[in-house]
Amino acid sequence: MAVPIHSKLINNAAREILKPVGLVRKGQSRVWLDDNGWWLTMVEFQPSSWSKGTYLNVGVSWLWYPKDYLSFDIGYRENSFIEFKDEDSFFSEAIALAEKAKDKALTHRRSMSSPELAKEFVLTNTAGDKQNIWACLNKGLACLHASDFQNANIHIGKCVAMQG
Repeated sequence: MAVPIHSKLINNAAREILKPVGLVRKGQSRVWLDDNGWWLTMVEFQPSSWSKGTYLNVGVSWLWYPKDYLSFDIGYRENSFIEFKDEDSFFSEAIALAEKAKDKALTHRRSMSSPELAKEFVLTNTAGDKQNIWACLNKGLACLHASDFQNANIHIGKCVAMQG
């Protein structure tokens, strides 16, 4: 099946903007990954089931426990739907989305460039007290990574209490 023109434009914009800073396209999808070993930034140019165009989703997916999928553990939707109307205007919008995604990916790299910065990023950007077990686990593991054993114990203790 032929790739629709709006998908080609998205792929071209992403290749032009994201590839030079080290993001890699996942197969033939609209997903681009910035693998940083124990976490990655995932950029998704999400299609709509009803219209030609895209949403932009950008977030962090933790890789510190085995899973068969990628998830938006921090972050997600970055814009409202951009509808394809014509090639020129859509390509300009796709470039702008790719630039926004690049900026977010580079910000994530800086924000988690050391264990202490990563801990602060996770604690600041993960839901508050009304969180799920995964949020507690991610906070605990970020604290462990930064050798903050006291706070790691607190957050992992909350995970245990949720199981309870």
